[in-house]
Amino acid sequence: MRLLLVANTSNALAVHARDEVKGWLEARGIQTATASSGDFTHNNTEVRQLSAEIGSYDLVCVFGGDGAILRTARIIGASQVPLLGFNFGHLGFLAGASGDDPISALEAVFADEVTHERRTVLDACIRYADGHTEQITALNEIALTRGSSGRVIDVNLFINGVYIADIRGDGILVATATGSTAYALSAGGPLMAPTHKGLSVVPVAPHTLAARAMVTACNDIIELVPAAEREQQITVFADGEALEHPDDISAGIVAVRVARSPDELLLVRHDAPDFYTAVSRVFFGGGHAR
Repeated sequence: MRLLLVANTSNALAVHARDEVKGWLEARGIQTATASSGDFTHNNTEVRQLSAEIGSYDLVCVFGGDGAILRTARIIGASQVPLLGFNFGHLGFLAGASGDDPISALEAVFADEVTHERRTVLDACIRYADGHTEQITALNEIALTRGSSGRVIDVNLFINGVYIADIRGDGILVATATGSTAYALSAGGPLMAPTHKGLSVVPVAPHTLAARAMVTACNDIIELVPAAEREQQITVFADGEALEHPDDISAGIVAVRVARSPDELLLVRHDAPDFYTAVSRVFFGGGHAR
């Protein structure tokens, strides 16, 4: 058995827990490798190398918050290697165990006393004016937002080839159910149970009263097309990380196609609260019925 241990190295408690688990595993003859989630920027050398060898691991453990788990999920990709997150962050929606006793959680994994959740992943294809394309994936959301000029952007929304609306504002995002508690929630989108396979399309600060969030079916295809008659500065974000785009306007974004990926992320759950308990605690104060 071989485990990859990823830590948010800016969090001392997470690093201490990672090192404790590493020693415990190696004392039992289990191979480990370590990495820092802070190194997992979009398509860098570390990401490409780990992505190529990720299938050699039996389990990936992440010590940190939801951000560290999101960055690690990008590396797991289509490998189907399960991910167990130990919560050392604020929200902890993606973590499958608390950070208080990670060794007990791993003992439960080895005893097959845990559950697994399959989470929807997004596939996106960015098409540029010069003809080239870029493929990206995200667990939470793909967002098109205004660029450094600060000017509002104009984006035409299509679903399954049907024109829906011209969304003018700060941007528009497409989120999974997992991502419904993140950026999409802040932008006014609906909370969605994590097992829901459809997506949500959420305008960001739209300059109209008519724009509303939409929930799609699992096989729907969303296309976001910047209005061609305007020169616009648009940035694409994948799970909160900005992608680098060519400066030349001739290589500007023509369209972004987003759909549910055929591959899913396998999250390991041990002592984490269920979704509605977490929603009650985080967003509604976790009070009692009266």
